[in-house]
Amino acid sequence: MVLVAYSVVLFTLFITQLAAGLYAFHIADVIQGSESIQSGMYSTFKQSLSEPEHTQIAEAWGSVQTDLTCCGVVGAFDYSSAGVDPGDYCGSGFESQPGCYGEITNALHGAWTFFAVFIIAAAVFELLSFGSTCGLCCGLRTKGDGYKSIN
Repeated sequence: MVLVAYSVVLFTLFITQLAAGLYAFHIADVIQGSESIQSGMYSTFKQSLSEPEHTQIAEAWGSVQTDLTCCGVVGAFDYSSAGVDPGDYCGSGFESQPGCYGEITNALHGAWTFFAVFIIAAAVFELLSFGSTCGLCCGLRTKGDGYKSIN
């Protein structure tokens, strides 16, 4: 009876993890083309340039651009269209740097894909455990006299 309950729990975990893994694959694709991420980045970008009192936003943008080696939201022309020299914010070689939106979504997509693969691999392992448990349960039922309890 305990093995049957264990099998039900394992099967429930398998279904839940499989659904979570498939959802993570779906979210990875949604993140790649998310307009809300891009519009949020544009609003903070414009704030960092137009409102000097928001120094934390400007510092955050500077950190993102330095860490990801990117310039602007979509590219250096974001600074040019705002009437600012991109070289002041992105350093030398800004012409060849990609936009930060693409770099961030690529990083998020990679992380979600890794997460999805890990979850699905764990679900496959649990499916194998479920099969082993069912096999053991069937073996105990058909050969009940061959297996003695340890008491």
